Amino acid sequence: MKSWGESAEPRAALALVILSMAGFLCGTLTARSAVLAHPEVDALNARVGTQIFSPRYHFTTNTALVEAAEAIQSMHSDVIKIYLGKGMAGQYGISLSSGIDSLTAMARSEPSVKRVLDMPFRHILAWTYCLSAAGDSWWKDGYSASERQKEYDELFAFSSYLLTNYNHSGKSFYLGHWEGDWYLLNNYVTTNNPSPTAVAGMIDWLNNRQQAVDDAMRTVPHANVAVYHYTEANRVRDAMVNGPESNVRLVNAVLPAVTNIDFVSWSSYDGMHLGQTELHATLNYIEAQLPTNKASVIAGRRVLIGEYGWGGSRSSADQEPITRSYMQKLLPWAPRFILFWQMYNNEPDRAYWLIDSNAVKTPCYFLHERLINLTKISAARFREANGRMPSESELAGLLVPGLAQALPAAVPFTVANRRITALSGHAASVQGSVQQNVYGDQLAAVGVCWGRTDGGTNRTAWEFSRMVGTNTLFSPAIFDAQLNGLAPATNYWYRFFATNETSEGWAPASGRFRTEVLEPGEYGARARITFPGYDRGEPLAGFPALVVLGTNIPGFSYRQFASGDGGDLRFTDSTGVQIIPHEIEEWNTNGASYVWVRLPLLETPADEAWAYWGNPLNGPEASNTNGTVWNPGSELVWHLREGALPFRDSALKHHAIAGDAPTPLAAGVIGRASLFNGTSDFLMGGLVSLSDRFTLSAWLRVDPSANSIQTIWANKAGGSTVSGVALFVHSYNSRDQKLILETGNGTLGSYSATDVQVVNTGRWCQVAAVVDRPLGQARLYVDGVERSLTTDARSDFTTQAALFAGRFAPSSTYFFRGAMDELRIDSELRSANWIWASWMNAASNAIFQSCASVDRTKARLACEPRSGSLAFSWAASGVGLRLWFATNLTQAAWELLADRPALVDNLWEIKLPGEGDSPRFFRLQSFD
Repeated sequence: MKSWGESAEPRAALALVILSMAGFLCGTLTARSAVLAHPEVDALNARVGTQIFSPRYHFTTNTALVEAAEAIQSMHSDVIKIYLGKGMAGQYGISLSSGIDSLTAMARSEPSVKRVLDMPFRHILAWTYCLSAAGDSWWKDGYSASERQKEYDELFAFSSYLLTNYNHSGKSFYLGHWEGDWYLLNNYVTTNNPSPTAVAGMIDWLNNRQQAVDDAMRTVPHANVAVYHYTEANRVRDAMVNGPESNVRLVNAVLPAVTNIDFVSWSSYDGMHLGQTELHATLNYIEAQLPTNKASVIAGRRVLIGEYGWGGSRSSADQEPITRSYMQKLLPWAPRFILFWQMYNNEPDRAYWLIDSNAVKTPCYFLHERLINLTKISAARFREANGRMPSESELAGLLVPGLAQALPAAVPFTVANRRITALSGHAASVQGSVQQNVYGDQLAAVGVCWGRTDGGTNRTAWEFSRMVGTNTLFSPAIFDAQLNGLAPATNYWYRFFATNETSEGWAPASGRFRTEVLEPGEYGARARITFPGYDRGEPLAGFPALVVLGTNIPGFSYRQFASGDGGDLRFTDSTGVQIIPHEIEEWNTNGASYVWVRLPLLETPADEAWAYWGNPLNGPEASNTNGTVWNPGSELVWHLREGALPFRDSALKHHAIAGDAPTPLAAGVIGRASLFNGTSDFLMGGLVSLSDRFTLSAWLRVDPSANSIQTIWANKAGGSTVSGVALFVHSYNSRDQKLILETGNGTLGSYSATDVQVVNTGRWCQVAAVVDRPLGQARLYVDGVERSLTTDARSDFTTQAALFAGRFAPSSTYFFRGAMDELRIDSELRSANWIWASWMNAASNAIFQSCASVDRTKARLACEPRSGSLAFSWAASGVGLRLWFATNLTQAAWELLADRPALVDNLWEIKLPGEGDSPRFFRLQSFD
């Protein structure tokens, strides 16, 4: 078998498909069309970015300006902020040649400046100081006519050059200055007001600069390019809260008088400590001082965050969560830009950096990179779903929730095996989905591998493979593949994958099917099962759904089963013929029976499965005992129904063969459960190797009298720093009803915890902890809702150790007092929707799943004489039917024959004497 790429011809064919389909997506066929992008999303302002001023280090032979600009571009930011003026040598080590006597000459002829301006940044902000000026703040002692004319001429020429040279480029240039309040206030003194002369001079200066930009925009022909002017305030809170002796600042004394100003920037170090309400109030105050003359010309907010950062007081690692929190507070207000100070550090003994002095990318670098991608991909998916770009508030709604935790790196492809859509003895139709998660990545070619052995993620290890299409969607795309020429009555594996020149992704696990279909006619009864309670939209692959059978189902009777323990029960997927695994947890012919069914895919309320029963030719299904309902994905599943050791692990990996068995409890959440006495009861699962990413869960009813730590799971002894993990309710010596996950590495310990009074005692509730060890994070859920107040976890705690339920290990401490049911460990990170569905499925089963009325197979009664007798027979699927007779149809007095049918040659049969002259009438009827 050739793997993809061995032949030049298939690769060329794929390239044609990609270009053609991507050209349709983007509207034009260009070199850009081979990537997953859209022009409207390309032009989207992702808001977050950074800048480069006076870096104290750089690492290549390029100038510091070019090198830092390339680093910003590599972060996928389309905004940069730089310095343009006489001080290029001090800023970037660039000596200006004698011929560069103006901003226009610098932009045209200074190689580093020209190179940066030519880079594909859509937004370029610059502290812009005319070379003809005597200094950066020559206006402070008054602004003369000659000074005004020099600056006007140079800035008009520079703006005209930008509009002409970058015509049709999609670029916007923002010409501004450094923190204006420090120009007004001498020597950074904030306890007084600036002089009236300085205030008047700054107003004249800014109005003149704005006029030069406006005149260039008005007189120079241009399209799809713009030049703007901005001023920057940095002592806004002084104006808002100080007394009259120290409240005259740029924002209230200068800004309102610059009548045509385009934008105002806030260097927001005086507001970074504010809560969201006061932060937004400050932004509203700035906006209120901004003249409205340009409101109809410039769309959106005209306030931007020109600087912020914590490099003076925080380490690189400490800056990420507070930076993320600041972004989270700012994004709903939607400032034009939110610019971090800065890419390379510019101060001694400080940490104002995204890349440190050892060329190491900091957590804040990755925060920016990931948020930019998340912004673009979220907007693209919104546009794809709604036919338009999201509004500011809609985009913030897509981004802000995710900033509650550290953003994970984007996985290039999310691939899933979905469902079998058709099956026969020699063919199968399989379905998969692919979602690309990196905006601007190359389009993915999608394929499927299949065979009689599982080849994993090695295409050459599979018997067969083929490409099935090319992805052109931002949202999940569905792909169907017809697999023909299969051997009958054979087990097959299949797995979808996606690939481009840079990445390859596979479905998390291989799907399975058997070319042996269930024959519905061989079963006496069936019922359609749907899941109207699942409306979360996320596809849940391999979800173990609880199906409750009993008199709650119209037309249901245990007499319809051929086996007294439900051995003839079968489940299929939506095709009605593909058998899917099930496990009977509890079979109760006098009440409700609890059955776990592994659904290939649960995605919408319309998803369905079928239950079949009433076939005496069937023995028990192997999945009832071989663990396939839970594997792959589960490490341990204890239903806690035994009442004595050993307690069975339905995943067949960790039976509880040791411990002090809890007391059986007849009425748990799902069938039976266990009651732990709080003093000696516990179960031990032996040596359990937790994966780096896992989920702990349980149903529990904490006794209201229980005090201090109530241990659910633990592989560690007491003490927060002891190596290992423990999940418990209540803080030490408390009844605070917190859910807490504790991790330690032997020296240090960490906690993830909910608020108090979250785990209500005296009633059943479900708890879950989703633990990402490499990320150092744990998220806690109660009754299907995340309730994490803190999410810290060690990334180096012990994962391979003896695991205990109901107490810490190995010492006899912190026992659990109360009832527990459904103790589980999953070997992967379960999503919030998975956890919610698991809770809802058990807590409100009648709402989550619905079983339609039983559909009975109609049986035909046959009669034939046999050696002086009459032999009555009907199909084996007629389980639960009995023979009734009457001598008078008019009165219809039907009586049940005492004889029970016997199964003979796959038919139910009853023999009756054949003599007698009186007429008799016979019919089949259930005996319920």
